Amino acid sequence: MPYSHRLSQALLSLSLGLASSVPAATPSAGTRVVYQSITGQTLTAVYEPELGRVKVHWPQGQVVSMKQARSGSGSRYTAGALEFWEHQGEATLRKRDKLLFQGKAL
Repeated sequence: MPYSHRLSQALLSLSLGLASSVPAATPSAGTRVVYQSITGQTLTAVYEPELGRVKVHWPQGQVVSMKQARSGSGSRYTAGALEFWEHQGEATLRKRDKLLFQGKAL
């Protein structure tokens, strides 16, 4: 294999590896996003990127503050066993492996 081809492959591998460790863009400070499930249930997220957190307002009225966590794609936040993940306008809320909410931004 020619040297230039090996070098190109090495640079591509390096850039792909670095891309997964770069934090994803999050909405600006104080941005409130409402997500709606296919059943009509809503969940509201208030993003606070300067603090590295999001406040998630559950459909049942609970509010949980979650810290930003490492993510390969999208914005991921955790608080104990809870995980909130937003990617391209879609959000999921899980407790361990149980899906509590899945919806799209309105």
